[in-house]
Amino acid sequence: MLGIIVSPVALNLWDSENDAFGGTHNLDRLTLEVSRVVLCIQCMAAGISLPGKYVSTVRLSMFVLLGPVLVISWLITTLGMRLIMGLGWYECLVIAACLTPTDPILANSIVEGKFAEEHIPLGVRQILSAESAANDGLGLPFVLLPFFLMRVPNPGNAVGDWLYKIILYQVILSVVVGILFGYFARKSLKFAERHGLIDKQSILSFSVGLAVAVMGVMSIVGADDILSCFVAGSVFSWDMWFNKQIQDSHLQTVIDSLLNLTYFVFFGTRIPWSAVGALGAWKLICFALWILILRRVPVVMTLHRWIPALKSRREAFFCGWFGPIGGSAIYYAMLTIVYVELESSPIWPLVSYIVLVSIVIHGGTVSLFHFGLTRHSTYQTWREAGHTSKAAVAAALRGRLRPSDISVARVADATAVELSNREAVVVEVSEDECVVVDRNATTVPEKVSEEVCVVVDGKAIVPDRADVGGASGGSSLVP
Repeated sequence: MLGIIVSPVALNLWDSENDAFGGTHNLDRLTLEVSRVVLCIQCMAAGISLPGKYVSTVRLSMFVLLGPVLVISWLITTLGMRLIMGLGWYECLVIAACLTPTDPILANSIVEGKFAEEHIPLGVRQILSAESAANDGLGLPFVLLPFFLMRVPNPGNAVGDWLYKIILYQVILSVVVGILFGYFARKSLKFAERHGLIDKQSILSFSVGLAVAVMGVMSIVGADDILSCFVAGSVFSWDMWFNKQIQDSHLQTVIDSLLNLTYFVFFGTRIPWSAVGALGAWKLICFALWILILRRVPVVMTLHRWIPALKSRREAFFCGWFGPIGGSAIYYAMLTIVYVELESSPIWPLVSYIVLVSIVIHGGTVSLFHFGLTRHSTYQTWREAGHTSKAAVAAALRGRLRPSDISVARVADATAVELSNREAVVVEVSEDECVVVDRNATTVPEKVSEEVCVVVDGKAIVPDRADVGGASGGSSLVP
């Protein structure tokens, strides 16, 4: 909003199209590179912020979100653009590819902050963060596929070139390089810290330096730097050692906030209002509604049973609705204009309009969602609602313990359950499941992960999740 206020459409304090940058082409190139830097740093931060081995743990959910959901969303957006805006098929495919990936910059509004911690389930926040960072890099093949189809006469040859030059080189190479960068950066940083070769301040800023290094190398070899940054961040924090080093620091949050605020103020000054208005008001309204309602919600709701990270239809609806369009759309739009040399109109006017709509609608509707009793509700809320954590634990153990043998306390985002033999375990309790989240706990840990286990008589026992919910009649305890 601040960028719009200072732009020519309002106070006219700064006209980015005419001031300081030496023409529209230079401004487009600047926008492209600024978008690249911001996205790489954000994707690196998203990868680091996830729990250790998270991508491996939720690999089925990630596969569905980055495969069928991404492809179908792209095709739905293409169809809506063809029907409503009346553009050619190739233009529709290109612009739809810009609008399909979700944005890690805007996703931070629900992934982090007090409101998110109090109202949005942790699992939903984590899968949204991982998806938005990963599909930003995977948007590149969708953007470039129409160009191969346009410029190579034989469709078979076009697809073959696309698979070789984009999928094999751009995507696969980016993943491999990201893994290598993340692994050796983690080993090197731990070695330097162990031998006193690096101070605390340098450790805090290491992730930003790693993002810049990955971005520079991948730009030199001409591969997908955004995807590589996310992979490097995930591998870098695989054992959570780095996360423990920076857990009491807010430096990364401050850097992210400064970059994001500056970036979107700059974007606000760049919206081509006259070109947007020329597309037609009713067409723009209908297309925005198509994007908001049909782009993700139906496909995520349909496929949510194959997305284990989403535990209910309510979480699936939220994940489908909250697919913000932001920096990645701007980046890919500028990529097609600067490097592929397509005409700026209608790509930039349409993309900038949808980004503005997404910022307003997705940013303004997050607070309207209320998940009620989620897996991360407090024990006090459950007690007031007539549920007891003790009863849920006892039901999960099928008579192995009585509610009177269990004492309950609140720890972080879970419920600490201390058994009668004084062994403490940590559980998440909801209406239909009891999940103990520390496999080998003998004391209540400060932080918990999402393992499924119960400690009884000194032995780790895994409850069958289906049995916990009462779906089957077999034994509820599986060694």
